[in-house]
Amino acid sequence: MRRAAKRTRVADSVETTLKLGSGIILVSIIGGEERLYSEHFACVYCGISIEEVEPRSFSFNSPKGACPECNRSGHQAGDRRRPARYQPRPEPE
Repeated sequence: MRRAAKRTRVADSVETTLKLGSGIILVSIIGGEERLYSEHFACVYCGISIEEVEPRSFSFNSPKGACPECNRSGHQAGDRRRPARYQPRPEPE
C-alpha cells in the first residue's frame, strides 16, 4: 500500500471514530501508551474547556486578545520605558 493511501485511510478512520465517539478518540500507540483526544477544545478528564482559538485571540489590537493591563497599547500602564532602539544615546563625557 502506498504511503498516501495509508495516510488517507488513517484520516478516514479518525474522522469516522470521532463521529461515532461524539468527538472523542482513543489512540493506541504500537509499543506504547494509549492517548485520549477530544475535538471539543476540552479536557476529556476534567471537562475544562476553552473557546476556539483564532488569530485575533493573540492580537493586542483586538478586544478579544487584548491584555486588560495594557488597554491594547502593548505596554503596561505606567511603564514609560521605550524600546531600546528608540532610546537616546548617552552623551560622551
